[in-house]
Amino acid sequence: MHLQFLGTGSAFTTLNFQTNFILRANGKRLLLDCGGDIRHSMENAGYTHRAIDEVYISHQHADHVGGLEWLAFMTYFDPKCKPIPLHLAEDIDDLWHDYLKISLQYLMLERAESAAFFKWDALHIPPPNDEGLEPEIFRFGHLRLQPVPVRHVPGGSPAEDMMAYGLRIWGPEEPKVFWTADTTFDPDRLMPHYEWADRIIHDCETSCEEEGVQHAIKSGVHAHYWDLVGLPEEIKNKMYLVHYQDNVLGYNSRVLDDWAILADAHGFAGFVEPASELVLVPLDDE
Repeated sequence: MHLQFLGTGSAFTTLNFQTNFILRANGKRLLLDCGGDIRHSMENAGYTHRAIDEVYISHQHADHVGGLEWLAFMTYFDPKCKPIPLHLAEDIDDLWHDYLKISLQYLMLERAESAAFFKWDALHIPPPNDEGLEPEIFRFGHLRLQPVPVRHVPGGSPAEDMMAYGLRIWGPEEPKVFWTADTTFDPDRLMPHYEWADRIIHDCETSCEEEGVQHAIKSGVHAHYWDLVGLPEEIKNKMYLVHYQDNVLGYNSRVLDDWAILADAHGFAGFVEPASELVLVPLDDE
């Protein structure tokens, strides 16, 4: 299993690209989220639209879906491409009607339908009160992937919360990976997934006052670094941090020494740098 991070930044990054990445297995590439700067981050990594075999979308914010229009048009007008499989939780399968239809439906002499651009795979997510039922698993090569509902934007009650859908990813031999997608700091909900995983890719807000990282500014819709610090050591040891603000990077797109030293001192696996790669081999081979 191979992960390549096209970007590792927040929605508003200017020094980084947004947190979208590629999972490679069996010679195929699955794009995990497709934000508004995806055409630039893919080019920076040496890819064109033809490199993407399938897509998974965690939620409908622009830094996660804003590049789908570009990908749809590029593949539609490329005679060598077919509609790309697009996996997403079924309660956001209105992505076409709410977001994409307004621009993609207008083709010369005809109106396009959603199937012209993507092969839609709406994954079943059982209601929270259906105990014993789990989200639908889908396959990518030899890997299995299962959405994990996480609370992203609190809405005043569980019924009104905006959910995102991270992933459990595992295969016959590879380490088990849990990607949170965008989530609040919610250890009670997420601890079973933390404990299950061998590697964790975690949403990590780093906003702070200019005079020092010790003065945290928390948005309430992302897990903040200074909350994650309080997690057990055995959890932080396997946790890679993404979706952070630009204060973590220098202009060379490398993590600043202050943040790297801080993350190491607190026991994290570290901040993931843009364009970096994570190759996961069987645990026995490490």
